[in-house]
Amino acid sequence: MKTGKFLNRPESFRCRFVIQFDKPFEEYGLWENRNDSLMPGETSGEGEGYGAYIKFKSGVKVQAKAASSYISKEQAVLTLNRELGKDKKLEDTKERGLRTWNTLLNRVLVEGGTEEQMRTFYSCLFRANLFSRKFYEIKENGEPYYYSPYDGKIHDGYMYTDNGFWDTFRSQFPLTCILHPTMQGHYMAALLDARQQCGWLPSRFQRKTSKKETELSRLQNQRVARKKPDHPLSVKVTSDTV
Repeated sequence: MKTGKFLNRPESFRCRFVIQFDKPFEEYGLWENRNDSLMPGETSGEGEGYGAYIKFKSGVKVQAKAASSYISKEQAVLTLNRELGKDKKLEDTKERGLRTWNTLLNRVLVEGGTEEQMRTFYSCLFRANLFSRKFYEIKENGEPYYYSPYDGKIHDGYMYTDNGFWDTFRSQFPLTCILHPTMQGHYMAALLDARQQCGWLPSRFQRKTSKKETELSRLQNQRVARKKPDHPLSVKVTSDTV
């Protein structure tokens, strides 16, 4: 799969993926929508409008495992086996994800406040921990490396994406420094690597803010600063090392 949007080097950008099913196919092949053609039994093709299809026995329940790589199809298989290889069913993956999130959210223990405030706090904490996303992959020997969208080359080390840069320095980065200090250090190094690879630091597009918007933002901030909760929350934070 390839695309050329939002990239410095679209000619080298490829997304390889692997999907493993736990049931056999009844039929498989390729389709092509430029000439409305169907190619049963074919497993490879190239060009615009190409796609693949598979068919299972009617009524059968099918489970699938999937993984992707921006580096190679071999890396996609390695990632799938490392992350999902031990999971025999979807419930195994779901349970492992539940334990992972529960461990993470329990690094921040909250006392006092109302149930609504507690739900709001942990909902926001969950969303804050969704970013930044890892853009690096792990070699067979456990070392990190990544495809750089900035220069189109493979580099050793760490890379992150989907930060947004929408005032994240105000709260997101300080929170990450507390909860994930090692990861935040990797992230800062990744920003400098991106600067070296493409000549500029990653940032979001800035548009000119009107005077009315600036004044509205100032008034909203004043109201938030002056409003004191009836039931203040007490927070205890435990940092990790990864």
